Amino acid sequence: MSTPLLALVHRKLELHEGEYMRGLPVAERSFAQHQAAAILEMERRLASKRVALREPLDPSLLSIKSWQLGFTDAGSEDEAVRSFRDGLYLMLQSYRGDYVSSAQWRGFFAAFDRAGVWLELGEAAEAEGWTIEANACFAAARWLTPTCEDRIAARVEQRSAALPARLRRQPDASYPAQSFALRHWLAWDMKNYGRLDLPTLMRWECDSNFSIRARIYRSLGQCPPPPCIDPSPSRRHFRSSSVCPRAGGSLARLVRRSDLRRHSAGARGG
Repeated sequence: MSTPLLALVHRKLELHEGEYMRGLPVAERSFAQHQAAAILEMERRLASKRVALREPLDPSLLSIKSWQLGFTDAGSEDEAVRSFRDGLYLMLQSYRGDYVSSAQWRGFFAAFDRAGVWLELGEAAEAEGWTIEANACFAAARWLTPTCEDRIAARVEQRSAALPARLRRQPDASYPAQSFALRHWLAWDMKNYGRLDLPTLMRWECDSNFSIRARIYRSLGQCPPPPCIDPSPSRRHFRSSSVCPRAGGSLARLVRRSDLRRHSAGARGG
């Protein structure tokens, strides 16, 4: 970003405390109010799940898949209680998840394409207990400089094993091995949970399938990532062999075929 433009941005930031990325909320909540509402919602889901466990539906009926932070797959009381704890933790982590303060904007602009600064932002968020925010910053650093993975891993390994599994496995290493249909559905679904799955989306944004890549980019645009991060081919100047090794060979073959077609057309006088 040019110096004059950055100066203009900073002048604008001085005039405002921050902004909601998805429009103004119906009512501003304190953290205590958010916590109370989250507990009520998760208790409602737990009660519904307990009813479903006691009175299972006819397996021949059509069901709609909904993750609901784990409740759909809970097959016992213990799993349902664990889903309650996990879901409550993640809902509390989402407090003002679509709000970015002016101070945060300044920090993001300072980081921009500097992996080391993203790491520092992530470590600061981790120290304050905001693990989803920390993961998002770590994802930005990893995307810019993959070699920083050891430093991220050393930090993440210190987390409690009691944290939700979905949070601890970010970025999800099993994602590329899934079927096309499941990868596409997961990439679509990940947009629904704020920054929770951002590390997986950014880690696998160079999926070998164009449809999957397009869905990932779309989801990245629909969830609130750390601002200034733009995981698109143009941002990396189409360095396909280093950015996306699996796609590099296919792209090279397409270029050769395109050259061949142009050469053939020229030979025919067309």
